[in-house]
Amino acid sequence: MNNIIHTGIIESKAGDKVFVSVKRSAGCMSCKAEAICFGKTKAGNVVEVVTNPGESFSEGETVEMSCSTGTIRRAAMLRFLVPLVLIDSVIILMTAVLKRSEAAGAIAGLSAAVLWYAALYMLRTKLNDKFVFTIRK
Repeated sequence: MNNIIHTGIIESKAGDKVFVSVKRSAGCMSCKAEAICFGKTKAGNVVEVVTNPGESFSEGETVEMSCSTGTIRRAAMLRFLVPLVLIDSVIILMTAVLKRSEAAGAIAGLSAAVLWYAALYMLRTKLNDKFVFTIRK
């Protein structure tokens, strides 16, 4: 399976977790998934990584962080594709099936997206187990 690898710097540690500041590399500019990884920020993102018991890392240390392309696809689907389909479905349901106004359909569609992102937020601890990042020196 293919992995996406980024270089980062450990910002802090908390028990078996380290927080890695991931920086953009030259290869990011040509990558189609750049917007998914970094959004519109110029700086990098801080990612929480659970380490193995035998590994020791220190703050300020440069590490390589990796995750599978499947993980990136799954995250993109949950963050972008599902809400898009949800919004479109609700708007179509409201306007075509229930014969409501377009404004009511738009409000209902946006409300559905807000509920989706609220559900993702509430399930973030369970989702953290699904999205695994690994680091190495």
